Amino acid sequence: MEFEGNVKDLRGKSVIRDIALISLSEYREHLQTKSPGLKTGYPSLDAYVSIPQGAVTIIAGKPSHGKTTLLLNLFINCIEQYKDKYFVFFTYEQTKYQIITRLITRMSGVTINPFKNAENIENYIRGNNKGNEEINKALDKFDELTRSGRLLIINEHYNADELADTITYLSDKYPLGGVFIDYIQKITMKGTSYSRQNELQKVSDTVLKTSIQTGLPIVLGAQFNSEVTSIDELDEKHIREAGDIENDANTVLGIWNVEKGKRETPWDDEPYPMAGQFKIKVMKNRDGITNKIINLTLEGAMLTIRERNAEEKKSSGYL
Repeated sequence: MEFEGNVKDLRGKSVIRDIALISLSEYREHLQTKSPGLKTGYPSLDAYVSIPQGAVTIIAGKPSHGKTTLLLNLFINCIEQYKDKYFVFFTYEQTKYQIITRLITRMSGVTINPFKNAENIENYIRGNNKGNEEINKALDKFDELTRSGRLLIINEHYNADELADTITYLSDKYPLGGVFIDYIQKITMKGTSYSRQNELQKVSDTVLKTSIQTGLPIVLGAQFNSEVTSIDELDEKHIREAGDIENDANTVLGIWNVEKGKRETPWDDEPYPMAGQFKIKVMKNRDGITNKIINLTLEGAMLTIRERNAEEKKSSGYL
């Protein structure tokens, strides 16, 4: 073929190393072996996005709006859905023991005290109590998942290169299904950088390369800056010290806790509800639509994010 002949001529001149001609049959074979993106566990969100393999997904939110809570809910949802896979959660903001408390609270679905629920569940466990069946089941489930290696929590404050090496090691050793990291603004690079924004660009690039090289989905938490004061202002450009974070990501989801947003207004003294509106805005989605807002419900005391029921949809005007 004339094209192949030209390629050989170029290769002989050291202009290029190789050009692989891809046939339709090869493309179809690739599609047969390609792993689909992970489901989030929320049908209303899964209708528009998935957690893509070999790519970065960002969960961005303001402080205390539920960024870590959503990451942990996605983490548990994936563990429950993909029973032949292992999942790892890197925490840079909280200790592994704080994360374990939150996971057990979420897995139990129990409210002992609506205002200090996690603390009360910790006290229950510390006292070696046996009276609450749901907490006992959650403890047994957590023990089973950690002993099997399917649930791994790491709170070593690795720099970006160490993080990349750890993810690569785990992906080689275990059938890893996904990586969750809370959150990018806490990750550093080895050495010094002339600006934090430049450093985060390098962190983002390292995480992206790790995702591509391992083929793993990496879900990365991020914070919005103070300019975000309403759901209308959820935008990639408002991710704090953004750098190339939003450019490197395949998918960017912004979160907004409606009731928390109300409470940030000084003159609003309404009591915090047990179940509040939790909105996810699809800000970037290389595989589908954007600017779609998904409405979920946050059960604050139980640290549970769930689909809205018919009554909640009706009261909000969605039915």
